[in-house]
Amino acid sequence: MMRKLQRIVPWAGEGEIWAHMERVYDLNSQLSAAGGDPRPLQSPGPILDTHHHLWKIERGDYFWMSRDLEVLYRDYMPEDLEPFLRQAGVTRTILVQAADTEAETEFLLEIAQSCDWVAGVCGWLDMDSD
Repeated sequence: MMRKLQRIVPWAGEGEIWAHMERVYDLNSQLSAAGGDPRPLQSPGPILDTHHHLWKIERGDYFWMSRDLEVLYRDYMPEDLEPFLRQAGVTRTILVQAADTEAETEFLLEIAQSCDWVAGVCGWLDMDSD
């Protein structure tokens, strides 16, 4: 089995990753045999998703957003995103600003402090102001 795993993930080298991969491979086999979906377990290690937006409409700085955008016109907060991250096997994510304001950046930084699965924030800063 070790040779199979090394062909799948040759960059991983030797060591602890292989013990993890053997467990994942075994769980995938068990899930498939039971008719389950093993996709969330197929990663050989941590997965970083580099682009997620969260927002709270009442903050009032999403000038691009209108009620016409039905699926978007609601709050999207950490509790909305986290179950999807877990289901997809994503361990960390980067939050990206949805408004060109420093208040938006502060809002995302506050979320990052309270969520261990946020790896960073891509925010906005007015580089022309003092």
